[in-house]
Amino acid sequence: MFASLATLCFFGFVAATLALACKRIPEGQVYTLHRRHQAEPQLLTPGTHWIVPLRDRIAHKISLTGRALRLDETLDDGCRAQGTVYWQVLDPERADAVIDHAETLVREHTLEGLRSETTPDAIVRSVHIKNQLNDALRPQGMLVTRVDVHTIGMADAA
Repeated sequence: MFASLATLCFFGFVAATLALACKRIPEGQVYTLHRRHQAEPQLLTPGTHWIVPLRDRIAHKISLTGRALRLDETLDDGCRAQGTVYWQVLDPERADAVIDHAETLVREHTLEGLRSETTPDAIVRSVHIKNQLNDALRPQGMLVTRVDVHTIGMADAA
C-alpha cells in the first residue's frame, strides 16, 4: 500500500515538473527567459521550448504585432489631445527593459511632441510627431508606425 502511494506521488511529481518545464510560445510573440546567475535574458521564439523550473523564469511575454494607444488628454494650455498612436516592438532584447512601462513612454513622448509642435496642418504635425517618437523610442527597440492625434482648443470644444 505504502509503495504504491509513494510511486503514485513520484509519478505525479514528475508529471508536474514536465508540465512546468514545457513552454509553448505562440506565433507573433517572444518570451524573455531569465536564468538565475545570468545578467542577460534569453529570447524564446515561437515554438515549444524546455526550461528548468525554479532556475528559469519567464519575465515578459512580448507581442511583436502592432499595438494601439488611445489618447484623450488635457494639455498644459487647456487644449485636449485626442487620437491614436500605433506602435510595435521591433527589437525584443532592447524592449525587454522598458516593456512594463512602454505605453507610458509612448504617451509621454506623444504629449511632449504635441506641446512642442506648432504647425497648424494636422498631417504635417502628425508626421513630425511620428519622427520625434521614433527618434526617442527606437533605442528602446520600439517603432511608431502611425500617429492619428489632433488637438481641440477650448474655444473649438464649445
